[in-house]
Amino acid sequence: MPLVKLETRKGQAVRHGDSELVPRARALTVQLPGPRGVFVWNRPAGLEVRNAGESYYLRVRDKTRATVSIMVFGTAALLAVLATGKRRCLKKTSPV
Repeated sequence: MPLVKLETRKGQAVRHGDSELVPRARALTVQLPGPRGVFVWNRPAGLEVRNAGESYYLRVRDKTRATVSIMVFGTAALLAVLATGKRRCLKKTSPV
Protein backbone atom coordinates (compact mmCIF):
# COMPACT_ATOMS: atom_id res chain seq x y z
CA MET A 1 0.00 0.00 0.00
CA PRO A 2 1.35 3.48 -0.85
CA LEU A 3 2.23 5.86 1.96
CA VAL A 4 -0.44 8.42 0.95
CA LYS A 5 -3.50 7.59 -1.12
CA LEU A 6 -6.32 9.91 -2.27
CA GLU A 7 -9.40 8.33 -3.79
CA THR A 8 -12.93 9.31 -4.75
CA ARG A 9 -15.72 6.84 -4.10
CA LYS A 10 -19.29 6.72 -5.30
CA GLY A 11 -22.05 5.81 -2.90
CA GLN A 12 -25.22 3.89 -3.51
CA ALA A 13 -27.63 5.59 -5.95
CA VAL A 14 -30.89 6.88 -4.48
CA ARG A 15 -34.05 7.53 -6.50
CA HIS A 16 -35.97 10.75 -5.80
CA GLY A 17 -38.86 11.49 -8.15
CA ASP A 18 -37.53 11.38 -11.70
CA SER A 19 -33.93 11.87 -10.58
CA GLU A 20 -31.24 9.49 -9.45
CA LEU A 21 -28.79 10.88 -6.87
CA VAL A 22 -25.31 9.43 -6.39
CA PRO A 23 -23.21 10.76 -3.47
CA ARG A 24 -19.44 11.00 -3.84
CA ALA A 25 -16.83 11.17 -1.11
CA ARG A 26 -13.07 11.63 -1.04
CA ALA A 27 -10.82 9.73 1.31
CA LEU A 28 -7.23 10.59 2.23
CA THR A 29 -5.41 7.57 3.62
CA VAL A 30 -1.98 7.81 5.26
CA GLN A 31 -0.33 4.43 5.99
CA LEU A 32 2.60 4.69 8.37
CA PRO A 33 5.42 2.18 7.95
CA GLY A 34 5.19 -0.85 10.18
CA PRO A 35 2.28 -1.90 12.36
CA ARG A 36 1.59 1.62 13.67
CA GLY A 37 -1.77 2.09 12.00
CA VAL A 38 -3.55 4.10 9.38
CA PHE A 39 -4.98 7.63 9.35
CA VAL A 40 -8.11 7.99 7.19
CA TRP A 41 -9.92 11.28 6.58
CA ASN A 42 -13.22 11.04 4.71
CA ARG A 43 -14.94 14.15 3.43
CA PRO A 44 -17.94 14.85 1.22
CA ALA A 45 -17.10 15.68 -2.40
CA GLY A 46 -20.41 16.18 -4.16
CA LEU A 47 -23.60 14.79 -5.58
CA GLU A 48 -24.10 13.46 -9.09
CA VAL A 49 -27.64 14.08 -10.34
CA ARG A 50 -29.00 12.03 -13.25
CA ASN A 51 -32.29 13.16 -14.73
CA ALA A 52 -33.86 12.25 -18.12
CA GLY A 53 -30.59 11.29 -19.78
CA GLU A 54 -28.75 14.36 -18.43
CA SER A 55 -26.14 14.23 -15.74
CA TYR A 56 -24.61 17.04 -13.70
CA TYR A 57 -22.47 17.37 -10.61
CA LEU A 58 -23.16 19.46 -7.51
CA ARG A 59 -20.08 20.17 -5.41
CA VAL A 60 -20.41 20.02 -1.62
CA ARG A 61 -18.45 22.57 0.40
CA ASP A 62 -16.74 20.93 3.36
CA LYS A 63 -17.20 23.32 6.29
CA THR A 64 -15.20 21.06 8.61
CA ARG A 65 -12.03 21.48 6.54
CA ALA A 66 -12.35 25.27 6.65
CA THR A 67 -12.94 25.20 10.41
CA VAL A 68 -9.96 22.92 11.07
CA SER A 69 -7.73 25.12 8.88
CA ILE A 70 -8.74 28.23 10.84
CA MET A 71 -8.03 26.47 14.14
CA VAL A 72 -4.59 25.24 12.98
CA PHE A 73 -3.50 28.64 11.63
CA GLY A 74 -4.90 30.39 14.72
CA THR A 75 -2.98 28.08 17.04
CA ALA A 76 0.22 28.58 15.02
CA ALA A 77 -0.21 32.37 15.17
CA LEU A 78 -0.85 32.25 18.92
CA LEU A 79 2.25 30.12 19.51
CA ALA A 80 4.35 32.50 17.39
CA VAL A 81 3.11 35.50 19.39
CA LEU A 82 3.76 33.75 22.70
CA ALA A 83 7.25 32.69 21.59
CA THR A 84 8.23 36.23 20.58
CA GLY A 85 6.73 37.66 23.77
CA LYS A 86 8.73 35.23 25.88
CA ARG A 87 11.95 36.19 24.11
CA ARG A 88 11.26 39.88 24.69
CA CYS A 89 10.57 39.21 28.37
CA LEU A 90 13.83 37.29 28.75
CA LYS A 91 15.82 40.07 27.07
CA LYS A 92 14.38 42.72 29.40
CA THR A 93 15.15 40.78 32.61
CA SER A 94 18.64 39.59 31.72
CA PRO A 95 21.45 41.60 33.39
CA VAL A 96 23.60 43.74 31.15
